[in-house]
Amino acid sequence: MHPAIPTHHSFYIGTYTRTTSLGIYGARIDSSSGALSSASPFAALANPTWLTLHPSRQLFYANQELKSADGKPVGAVAAFSAAPPGDTYAPLNVEATDATLCHTAVDHSGKVLIAVSYSGGQVSTFPLAPDGRIGARRSFVTHQGPLGPQTNRQDKPHPHSVTISPDNRLACVTDLGLDRVFCYDLNAATATIAPAADPFLPLPPGTGPRHAKFSADGRFLYVIGELANTVTVFSYDVGVGAFQTVQSLPTLPANFAGESTAAEIRIHPNGRFLYGSNRGHDSLVVYAIAPSTGRLTWVETVNCGGVQPRRDIRCLSGDRVRRTPGARDQIADHDQPGMDAHARIEHDARPRRDTPHRRDQIQPGAHGALRVVLARLGIAEIGEHGVADIARDMAARALHDRCCAALIGADHLEH
Repeated sequence: MHPAIPTHHSFYIGTYTRTTSLGIYGARIDSSSGALSSASPFAALANPTWLTLHPSRQLFYANQELKSADGKPVGAVAAFSAAPPGDTYAPLNVEATDATLCHTAVDHSGKVLIAVSYSGGQVSTFPLAPDGRIGARRSFVTHQGPLGPQTNRQDKPHPHSVTISPDNRLACVTDLGLDRVFCYDLNAATATIAPAADPFLPLPPGTGPRHAKFSADGRFLYVIGELANTVTVFSYDVGVGAFQTVQSLPTLPANFAGESTAAEIRIHPNGRFLYGSNRGHDSLVVYAIAPSTGRLTWVETVNCGGVQPRRDIRCLSGDRVRRTPGARDQIADHDQPGMDAHARIEHDARPRRDTPHRRDQIQPGAHGALRVVLARLGIAEIGEHGVADIARDMAARALHDRCCAALIGADHLEH
């Protein structure tokens, strides 16, 4: 007999603390109804701008954007236990970094934290203790190579994200400035990385690779190009450690002539569909995945229901949160302050857009209406009525402050 699937999940919201925000907030979501609890302060922490969940789901890590004594941008990563929201907590420990971080990932063994710095052009690794504490830095790599042709965006190396292969052997880092995906052999035992046999995957000049996703079996890597608005498919031969380019497709319709940049890339939990977001065209593109070849076939492009979809498309049902036989939820985070959109993923994995809404037009206290924009389990923009003052401030000042969230399964928390 299978254990009951919990319907309540705790999640944590990271923010910029430039105005009224205190740092990290905690709340709960009912995955069956979508209802949100009030958000309450979880930890006082300066500018926790990205949260990364540990595979045990008992821990998470918060990036901090800070300033040194002489005013230079520096960073830090703080470790937290995924305690039930409702109280305030101190970090388990904090490890300083030389530059601000834009993205982190924890390897599948839970022993290594990998961090990338967009502004510093660096990749770092840190060992993780059994209790989740972050150890002293082990690897430190500075990206180098010929710059891409778009001088306004490709002025220097810009590592943007790190993706771990399903077999935990590779850490793949997209570099928007160099038009490359750097591949590193990952040693979980020593918490170190070293250039792989195929040290980098070149992309056409001006691609600007932003994010990437492996297929569940690790045979294919999908890379979204922010600047060229493309999705590139690579096959991966585990035996020889080599990648080959399979295909490249546009994320935009052929008749679109406006300005747009691609942002997020997601694979449906069933492995049969891939999604990408377009900022400017303001759409989500859907492709079908051929399981044997990894090749993509365009299915449809749908209006995202908002403006500038930045980080998007997390199915709230599926392996990581909840399996349900009905339609699945999908939410998009938009760059325009005060707006998010909600869609349903039907049985054919196509998004069906609900009505978008502006957060500054919603009355505080409307549970479930002022949605936390969950994405990538998750990245989010802003909280519910417990932090409505932050939402109103963002909308009034037109600040592009970003927030993020980690969604924790309630199976290890009090219901």
